[in-house]
Amino acid sequence: MAYLDVERRAHPTDQRTDALLAAAEDKLERSPCCRIYQGNVFYNGRAARSLASWVSEGRGVPTDTCERVPWWMDGELDTLDLLILDADGYLSKGCGIAIGRIGPRSVEAILEDSDARAHPIFRTLLETGPLGLVREAEAMGYTLKTDYADKCHLCQEARQVLRPKYPEILAPARHYL
Repeated sequence: MAYLDVERRAHPTDQRTDALLAAAEDKLERSPCCRIYQGNVFYNGRAARSLASWVSEGRGVPTDTCERVPWWMDGELDTLDLLILDADGYLSKGCGIAIGRIGPRSVEAILEDSDARAHPIFRTLLETGPLGLVREAEAMGYTLKTDYADKCHLCQEARQVLRPKYPEILAPARHYL
C-alpha cells in the first residue's frame, strides 16, 4: 500500500498504513510468499473521489506543469514512450487522456499523427498544468476549490467537467466512473 502523504507521513491514514505494512512484513518474514512493493497514490479516477478529501486539507492549489506521467519514470507526455492500449481500443498514457482509438484509425496512423504540443489536453498540461484545464472547465461551470491532494487530483476534477467537450480524448469512460 502506498503512503497517502509521502512527505510528512504524519497523517492518521499514513500511520495506519505503517501499522498494516509492518504487520504484513512480519507475516511475510515468517512465511515468504511474495514481495511488497511501495509507490505513491495518484489521485485520479476513483481515488480522486474516494481518497483525496482525506489528505487535501491545507495543501492548496498545485500550480506546476506536467511534463511526465507520475507513475512511470520514462513517461514523458511529449514522447510516445509508455503507451497503454485499453480494452476499448484507446491508446493513452494510462491516465484517461487518449491519443487515439484503434479501429476507426490504425495504430500507425495514430502514432504518426501524435504530437503532444498539438493535443488539446497534453498541450495544456505541458504549458500551464492542470490549472490551465481548470480555466477551461470554469467556463463550463467548474469552481476551483482551495485545496487539492495533488496535481493529479486537480487535473482529474477539471477533466471530469471537460469530458463532454472532448469525448474521444478524455477516454476511456471507465477512467471517469
